[in-house]
Amino acid sequence: MYSWCKIEFVKQKTLIFYFVVSCLLICKCSYSQEPSQQQPPPPKEDKNFWDKVYIGGNFGLQFGSVTVIDVAPQIGYRVTEKFVPGIGITYIYYNYRDPYYHTRTETNIYGGSIFGKYFFTPNLFAHVEYEQLSMEVYKFNGSTFSLARAWVPSMFVGGGYNQPLGSRGFIQLMILFEVLQDRNSLYYRNNPVVRIGFGF
Repeated sequence: MYSWCKIEFVKQKTLIFYFVVSCLLICKCSYSQEPSQQQPPPPKEDKNFWDKVYIGGNFGLQFGSVTVIDVAPQIGYRVTEKFVPGIGITYIYYNYRDPYYHTRTETNIYGGSIFGKYFFTPNLFAHVEYEQLSMEVYKFNGSTFSLARAWVPSMFVGGGYNQPLGSRGFIQLMILFEVLQDRNSLYYRNNPVVRIGFGF
């Protein structure tokens, strides 16, 4: 009788021990899970400033009786996934050799621009750009014409197609219309203007 009671008591102690340990484990598990359920999801890391910057532009070459070297780098900043404003600079070397009169015209054209792109899709975008170029233009001085340097404005409106190249690069094809049509502009009566540019 005594031995049986002792065995039963040991069994009860063992059961109580298992019960207490189980309760502690359940409480610990529920306590450790509770904060994770109450904590908000970690905020998305903002992209680094330079991750939103893109560098690109246009580059053109033409040789022959007319030599043109056109360098127009641009830098833009992706304000949102769809809107990208930016600035650019332009340098154009122009050299024309007239085969009939054996004359040569050589000039340097330079200036800057501001632009904005709006992406309707990752590939299709609208483009607006205002540009001013310092160039030599003919001015009438009462009785004669003479060359003088002047700032000539241009405004481009159009759109283009963006083709990614790898993970960071891209190539863009744009068809633009110059709407101001200043008589001294390089783009006077020269619409549309087709540009091919690269960037990353």
